[in-house]
Amino acid sequence: MSPAAKRPARPAPLDHPALAEALVALSRSLDRRRAGDGGAPSYLDLAVHVVGLQRQLDDLATVLVHYARRYEATTWNEVADAFSISRPTAYKRFGEASPNDVGA
Repeated sequence: MSPAAKRPARPAPLDHPALAEALVALSRSLDRRRAGDGGAPSYLDLAVHVVGLQRQLDDLATVLVHYARRYEATTWNEVADAFSISRPTAYKRFGEASPNDVGA
């Protein structure tokens, strides 16, 4: 049996409502700052929020790379090229998490 034949036909759906909600909340907070709303979050609070989003986006990127490798037969060389990094760096960055971590 070929490796491609062992691959599931479709990935599990990506479930990320917390990320979507956090992006909407950030957008609304930035709009409030722009409008001069005195009750808007501080710039420091917004920066902390952005770092939290960055972590969630990094986790999502890892899951998507795993999906690309598993369902589209993407190689580590292709991953490295897409991110303009070396193959060992690509594996170190994306090779640790399991594709079962969807929605984390």
